[in-house]
Amino acid sequence: LIIHNNIRGGNVNGIDIVGTSNVNINNVLVSTADDGIVLKNPTSVPMSNIKIRNSRISTTANGFKIMTETYSDINDVSFTDSEIITTEFFPGAISGVAIESVDGSHVSNIKVDNIMMNGVLGPLFIRLGNRNKYDTKDLMSRIDNIRISNIYCYNCQLPSIISGVMDKDSELTITLSLIHI
Repeated sequence: LIIHNNIRGGNVNGIDIVGTSNVNINNVLVSTADDGIVLKNPTSVPMSNIKIRNSRISTTANGFKIMTETYSDINDVSFTDSEIITTEFFPGAISGVAIESVDGSHVSNIKVDNIMMNGVLGPLFIRLGNRNKYDTKDLMSRIDNIRISNIYCYNCQLPSIISGVMDKDSELTITLSLIHI
């Protein structure tokens, strides 16, 4: 599958996976001016068992992203054996991999492995917070069991960012290994 979106347009994500489970994406080429492959879950049903591999993503936003517009859980996701490049765009991608939980979701059991990046501003962006977007105090954002390994980043301009605003019920558990920047 080849997706070649308008590189001058807004809101032109390559692939949006929204509120669904049991997804297998393999051998895709995505070229877009917005996020390459995005998971978001504004539904009331958890998402799980999502596998993305052997993909090549060219973007000016984020290569792979677990989105902010997410108040239901996302778990058991793997993003492996892929490449994120920005050679045809200026400026380069914002981040190679972005994992965010700021609207109440529990993002867990995420595996990111063997990803090559070239020309992204920052390789990793991980954010835990609470924007209070869905006007409910029962939602508590959580990120746990994130395993990121074998990341190779060339021509990066900024460091990776891991940030979070935590309270007594928040969780942020991330394992990083073999990150080459």
